[in-house]
Amino acid sequence: MSKNTDSGSEFDFSKFDADPEVSDKRNISVPPPNQYFDVEQIPSGFTPMGEVAVEGRMYRGLSHGRMPWGIIVMSWVAIGLPILGLCGYIIYASLEPLLTGTTLLSFQTLFSTILVLALHLMVPGVILFIVIKGTRAKLRYVRSRSRRGE
Repeated sequence: MSKNTDSGSEFDFSKFDADPEVSDKRNISVPPPNQYFDVEQIPSGFTPMGEVAVEGRMYRGLSHGRMPWGIIVMSWVAIGLPILGLCGYIIYASLEPLLTGTTLLSFQTLFSTILVLALHLMVPGVILFIVIKGTRAKLRYVRSRSRRGE
């Protein structure tokens, strides 16, 4: 018996399943529990897709400032400075023919040079943006922590 009905009630339980057609259609659905566990497995870096996933996790952590200062400084040394050098060389190599006068200066030449320069600087710019964003996020976190007195 359920706790809402007492044994002295006049409800006839024998008639409850008298009609087999109705009893076949009757069902009870129990919803699943609302507990959601965020289980993120660390991918293996030894497969091509796992390597991409590991690099994505690393860049995501770096861009949100969740890395220690040593990692941020090393990212500037290993990623930021070589990319700045590469960007400088790309700019020099693209503009050098225009500046020395070896090519005629026309609208078409200038437009194509700027377009090629923009396309060549796109990928290094994105990686440099990640390092800059991570440094700014880490500095912002340190400043907010020092204001709170921690």
